[in-house]
Amino acid sequence: MLFCFDFMEKCCMNDFLRLLWSGKQDCEPLYKVGPYPRTCYILHYVLRGRGRIQAYGQETQVGAGQMFAIWKGENLSYIADGSDPWTYVWADFDGSAADGLLALTGFTREERVCAALPAGIFRPLFENMRALNTGGRSERCAALLGLFSALINAFPAGEERGSGISARVAEAMRAGFTDSSLRIDALARAAGVSRSHLYRLFRSEYGVSPKAYLRDLRLTLARRLLCEHAMSVAEVAYACGYADPLYFSAEFKREHGISPRDFSRISPERNG
Repeated sequence: MLFCFDFMEKCCMNDFLRLLWSGKQDCEPLYKVGPYPRTCYILHYVLRGRGRIQAYGQETQVGAGQMFAIWKGENLSYIADGSDPWTYVWADFDGSAADGLLALTGFTREERVCAALPAGIFRPLFENMRALNTGGRSERCAALLGLFSALINAFPAGEERGSGISARVAEAMRAGFTDSSLRIDALARAAGVSRSHLYRLFRSEYGVSPKAYLRDLRLTLARRLLCEHAMSVAEVAYACGYADPLYFSAEFKREHGISPRDFSRISPERNG
């Protein structure tokens, strides 16, 4: 499965995903990085040796072939083993699509280390990113998306994976629903399934379509903003991921039987 060209092009041209830098680190025994707040997202792939991650009061061991993720803003540290220090490659990246793409791979802050991945596939991907450190933005973005595509493809395939696909797509929507460029078709392609198959999986898991799930996320936030903040309808629409305030108003009224403007006027939070 590969990311579709349109999705890659949109990410690269609109700066939704940026490869900042990629490198390789041969560590001395007990070499430690951090703790300090990260200013970007980072993926590490361990080529050989061992180390451990210290995050949120817990310690996780990581060995050769495993990959681990760090989120922007996280304050944690990682340390090379004292007898078999690791060598790893890494990629720094940023952009509004980063959270959603990490969600599609299955990484979470609670499970930031994945099972061993084949070096024959992932080492060349990182080497390619390192070679493009001084390359063009689109080339570097495409290389990073190639890594994400391989990560998503590395997860078990088949029907037994269905609930995992639905969960990752739902997490991607929760992470990125305020972005008006978010599209169900793109999420389906990124997850390696057709739009129709995603709809079947999603209905089975959540009882609603992906479109309805996304709409509910946006309208839930819209109700809160209309109740709690002195924002215009257009401001609320844009904040909730709608590119068109008129479409937002129509969808809000279809769902609630009242326009967002009238809803804000009668809200007890705004009038109390």
